[in-house]
Amino acid sequence: MAHNACVGTARALGQSELADWIEKNVAFTNGMVDRITPMTGDIERVACQQNHGIEDAWPVFCESFKQWVLEDKFPAGRPALEKNLKWRMILIPIGMTMKLTRTWEI
Repeated sequence: MAHNACVGTARALGQSELADWIEKNVAFTNGMVDRITPMTGDIERVACQQNHGIEDAWPVFCESFKQWVLEDKFPAGRPALEKNLKWRMILIPIGMTMKLTRTWEI
C-alpha cells in the first residue's frame, strides 16, 4: 500500500526517474510489534496509586514481553538490527507469516 502510494505519487508528479529509484532502492517492509496489555484489575489500580500517587480506574500496564517482527526485505542488505535493539526481533521471509528465519533475544 505505502509502496504503491509513493511510486504512484512520484509518477503522477511526472517524476518517473524518482519512481524507478524508489522501486529499486526503498524497502516497504511489513512489520508488527507485539506487546501485551492485560486487563486492568485491583492490583494495577493499587500499584498506580501507591507508586505514582494517581487514582486511575483503568490504568494501562503491559507485560515485560515485547517482540518486533519484520519482513526480511531490505534492498540494500539487512541492517544489523540485532546490535541496536533491546527487543526480541524476528525476521520472516518475504510473503511468509509463520516460518521464522532468524530470532534474536535482545
